[in-house]
Amino acid sequence: MEEFYRNKTIFLTGGTGFLGSMVVEKLLRSFPDITKLYLLARKKQTINFMERSKEYFKYPVFERMISMNPNYYKKVCWIEGDLTMPRLNLSNEDMQVIKTVDIVIHLGASIKMKNPLREMIKNNLFGTAELLKICSDNTNIKVI
Repeated sequence: MEEFYRNKTIFLTGGTGFLGSMVVEKLLRSFPDITKLYLLARKKQTINFMERSKEYFKYPVFERMISMNPNYYKKVCWIEGDLTMPRLNLSNEDMQVIKTVDIVIHLGASIKMKNPLREMIKNNLFGTAELLKICSDNTNIKVI
């Protein structure tokens, strides 16, 4: 399995959630030869991505990974986007970045059951459809 991830570029949605943070930790700890890990995240009004990244990697789940792979931060790149928007609200530059990706892991979803069904469908179904549409133009992708 390690050979599969060697020198690969990965695009991950949902990396800020509970399951997503576990996947990010596992990828960075177990496969240190990953070339780049792009994390799609919505922009927060109060914090920029550099600050958000510092806060994100302070979670206890990352302690072991950081001790084993202290240069992890060189491999992580945050991309601003939104699963509820057309083209995931990606900039043209970010669309070009996605064309270089080898592996796509889609974990992004709305799990708040109090949300209206229409909002859940927009986020979970249409977001997935938009991601697949974007990925369909990428001949580099080995697996989604």
